[in-house]
Amino acid sequence: MISLFRPSIVIGLTLAAMTAGAWLYPGGFGTYLLFTAVFFTILYSGIFCGFQYSHFFLAVAWFIGFWLKSMVHFGLNAPYCEPVGSFDGSVRAWDNVLLVASIGGLGYLAGRLLVLPVVRRIKPPSINIGLPWWYHRLRTPLWLSAAAVLIAIVIANHEMGLIVRGYVAKVQLPWPLGGLFAWMTDVGLALTISVLAAWDRAAGAGVIRGFFALCVEGAVLSVGTLSRGLYFFHTLPAFVSEGRTSASVQSQFRQAVVLLTIWFAVALTIPLLTTGLRLVGEKAIPTTQAKMDAEAGATATETRAASIDPRCSNNEPHSAKSILAQAFYIARALIIDRWTGLEGLMSSESYAKRSMSLLKEAALLRRSYGTVDVYTDKISASGFTEANAKKYHFATLAGPMAFFNFSGSWLVVFAGMALLAMVMSLLEILWTTLVHDPLVVAMSGCYLALVVLQLSGGIVQAATGPVTVTAFLALVWLINRVSCTAAEMQPSTQQLTK
Repeated sequence: MISLFRPSIVIGLTLAAMTAGAWLYPGGFGTYLLFTAVFFTILYSGIFCGFQYSHFFLAVAWFIGFWLKSMVHFGLNAPYCEPVGSFDGSVRAWDNVLLVASIGGLGYLAGRLLVLPVVRRIKPPSINIGLPWWYHRLRTPLWLSAAAVLIAIVIANHEMGLIVRGYVAKVQLPWPLGGLFAWMTDVGLALTISVLAAWDRAAGAGVIRGFFALCVEGAVLSVGTLSRGLYFFHTLPAFVSEGRTSASVQSQFRQAVVLLTIWFAVALTIPLLTTGLRLVGEKAIPTTQAKMDAEAGATATETRAASIDPRCSNNEPHSAKSILAQAFYIARALIIDRWTGLEGLMSSESYAKRSMSLLKEAALLRRSYGTVDVYTDKISASGFTEANAKKYHFATLAGPMAFFNFSGSWLVVFAGMALLAMVMSLLEILWTTLVHDPLVVAMSGCYLALVVLQLSGGIVQAATGPVTVTAFLALVWLINRVSCTAAEMQPSTQQLTK
């Protein structure tokens, strides 16, 4: 009875959502039906079929960024917070966007299907990471060292302005220090804490200290870098991974009711706090292109703002009504609009000069100080210029489907998404082989999903993060391997001495 209950709920919710969406969508029913079927399949495959953490996080983000976002905007008849290029909102334009999204989604599903037999042969990460023989002796110094690194990152970031969302770094560190510092704030320190938490668990100390450390690290770096999502990206992998482990670990996790309550309170506070710091105070970021031009000392640019929601900025006079209205639109922007996906395809599909040469230009361009990527400069019609880029970092993103759509070929979109899905699966298989711990693999998988979600060009730069994660996990594997070998040799050495 219970086995039939879950599929019935899933089918019921899907049919209800499809019916509501069909009533809201202005274009052809067949196009909408294909789009809905593809993205619900992506969502369910990420949860139920050949589970891998990277695909799970990406599936949820894509479902919000494509299907849910489109339905919310159709229902509210609301414009978008992100630039949408020359998109005119006609029925034909919407059908084209949903059709390309469906082709990209089918390519992604085809890639997952091709690698699925390999995924199913690999055992999911279990709690047997292996414990270095010296960990009991060095446990406290290692945790204190992680705390010291966090403090050092915060101080260095405050003094040099290396990673502040919306702003170019005040101090340009030489290669590769700048990239390593960014990687440490994005995932490196959280991954290190995850490894320590895995060793804690192997030593019988549980996972509570590690989870608490991830909460502190995520909160501190979120505020320090003005990131509204870093706290979630560094703590949600713990919930997902621990929810899939053994019952004994789950029961231990449930005992930390106070800690989970604190997590939820911080989860509500961090986005509000960082959003407030972005709007007011010494690190306030301009909310319109005109203000950005004025602050950067540049000539005002003409930007296509008709499709951009003006209520996402703070230009209205402050009153109780305007504050409540702005709070609603900011909440909508954070929960739905900031997930990359739909706007990228709206911009790219309406861009008349798509070609393989445009795709090649975007793929090979290296983003650096004072440069603007191809999507922001040519396709999104954001109005963001190289003069702006010398002071501000404008994070409008195309996403991988729109990126492959720069080619103007649906075959490239399908094949590119299939290849991307296979690379993701194979990378996570490699990571699972190196480190057999669900929290470590979940943290790595969440980071990989974010890299793919934000792909807009600069392939080499995008690949450096996952490559660095691979090198880090290989180092952890080597430490465990050498430690186990040393532990096995100790008894033999003692016998020879006797």
